[in-house]
Amino acid sequence: MKFLRKLRYKSLKNSKLSNYLGYAIGEILLVVIGIFIAIQVNEIYEQKKQDTEGDKILRSLLTEFKLNQSQLEGLISDYIWVYDSADYLIGNYGEQLNEIPRRTLDSLMGGILYVPEYYPSESVYNLAISTGKYDLIKNDSLKIAISNTIGLLPLYKMTSRRVEDVTFNRLHKIIDDEGYLMKDILGGRLTSFGKYREQTPKHDYSSIFENIEFENTLELRRICTADILAVSRMIKESQDNAIFKIEKELNK
Repeated sequence: MKFLRKLRYKSLKNSKLSNYLGYAIGEILLVVIGIFIAIQVNEIYEQKKQDTEGDKILRSLLTEFKLNQSQLEGLISDYIWVYDSADYLIGNYGEQLNEIPRRTLDSLMGGILYVPEYYPSESVYNLAISTGKYDLIKNDSLKIAISNTIGLLPLYKMTSRRVEDVTFNRLHKIIDDEGYLMKDILGGRLTSFGKYREQTPKHDYSSIFENIEFENTLELRRICTADILAVSRMIKESQDNAIFKIEKELNK
C-alpha cells in the first residue's frame, strides 16, 4: 500500500492521470480483497463456533440417551417378568393352579401386581429446542432419528397409564375386596422368577381364582403388558439408532 501511494504521488506529480487511476483502482481492489478475506475468515470462525456448539449438544444428548437406555433395559426386563407371570397364571387357570408350589404362586401374584416405572430424561432435547440450538445440528438424518425417539415417549406414557389403571384400579381392588392385604402379597415379590426376595406368610388364593372378574382382568393385564413391552422395544430400537448416529457424527 505504501508503495502504491508513492507511485500515485509520482504519477500526479508527472500529470499522468491514466497511471494514477490505475494505481487508485489497484488500491480499491486490495481493500475489497482484504474485506472479502476478513469476511471469509469470520464466517469460518463462526461456522467452527457453531460446529463446536452443535457437538456439545450432541454429546449431552448422547449422555442423556445412554442413561435412558440403561433404565429402559431394566424396564423391559421387569415387564417380561410381569408378562410371564400373567401368562403362566392364565395358562394354568383352574384346578392346575392348586398344583403350583405356594412359593411360586406368591411370586406370580406379586408379578401381576407390579408396575415398573420409567422416567426418561428429555431436558437436553427440550432445552436445545427452546433455545433454538437444535438447529445447530446440521445432519438432517440424525435430527430425524433423535426426534423420532422423543416422539415415542407420549405413546409410552399413554400405554403406561392403561397398565396402571388395570393394575391399581381393577386388580388391586379385586384383591382388596377379597380381604387380602396388598402389602403382604407385594412384600414377597421376587427379584426374578423363582427366587425370593424375602419370606412372607402363605396365602390361600382360592377365592380370588374363583372370581370371574379377576380372570378377565388378568387377561387384560396380560394384553396391556404386551402392549407396553412392544412400545418399550420400539423406543429402545429407535434410541439405539439415535445413539449410533450421534456417535458416528461425533467421530467424523
